[in-house]
Amino acid sequence: MMVAKNISIIAPKLADSISKNLLLSIKISESNVSCAVFDISKKNILAIKTWNILNNDGLLGIKETLNEIVDNSSVLKKTFKKTFVLLDNPVFTLVPDKIYSIGNEKKYLELNHTLNSNEKTNVDDINKIPVKNIYLLPAEIETASKKLFRNVEFTHTSSILINTILSVENKNEVVLIHFSNKRIDVIISKDKKLLFCNTFNFISAEDMIYFILNIYHQLNLDTSVVPVMLAGDIEKKSTAYEIIFKYIKNVSFCSKPANCQYYQGIQDLPEHINYCLFNSFTCE
Repeated sequence: MMVAKNISIIAPKLADSISKNLLLSIKISESNVSCAVFDISKKNILAIKTWNILNNDGLLGIKETLNEIVDNSSVLKKTFKKTFVLLDNPVFTLVPDKIYSIGNEKKYLELNHTLNSNEKTNVDDINKIPVKNIYLLPAEIETASKKLFRNVEFTHTSSILINTILSVENKNEVVLIHFSNKRIDVIISKDKKLLFCNTFNFISAEDMIYFILNIYHQLNLDTSVVPVMLAGDIEKKSTAYEIIFKYIKNVSFCSKPANCQYYQGIQDLPEHINYCLFNSFTCE
């Protein structure tokens, strides 16, 4: 057993839903895998399932992990019109369209990250601005995904976060912080323009708040004025939340997309936790 099931909520109507109306979004990180099913015809999210990865080897063996998850999930055995595979890892970099050149993706990524010779990259277009997001696409994930699902489209969680925050109508700065285990992605926008995007690994809450306060300082942001929106793996009753709330006056959790409907059990979940999963459908 490589995984432990965490959350499983499935609307009864999913069993009768037509495959051509269904989209699957599956998010993969080093610590967990989660998925959601969306009915295009009714704009309704009908299922959500999450699994914690039990080994400490990161993405090593992820192919076997995905096989185990699919083998034991009736939901994932269904046929979908399209499957979005969301890569939740820290290996990504943004390149403006005006300097981007096809074929140099690995060189761009190696400016900020160390890659092995056989590692593959993938590219997302950022819909709201003329920028490419280049990121690591592990071969095991690519191979397993294309074998297990039909019509697969890969994207990076940071692309979803950027597109989502750039959709917010706000004349002032907005800070979005997405938590993924012991990592935060920090994205800042103002008036639908991207000001900042970076990822930080941390060990303690003190490390994490140091990065956030340093960003505020470098960008001359006022901690008593500029708000923080939190998404991902963070709870209100946590040391991480308490220390953010201590230093920043305006702190809130992200909401689910308003233009989707949610099965009752899913509606009752904390809104911010599956922020990337749910917004992967609205970004599409």
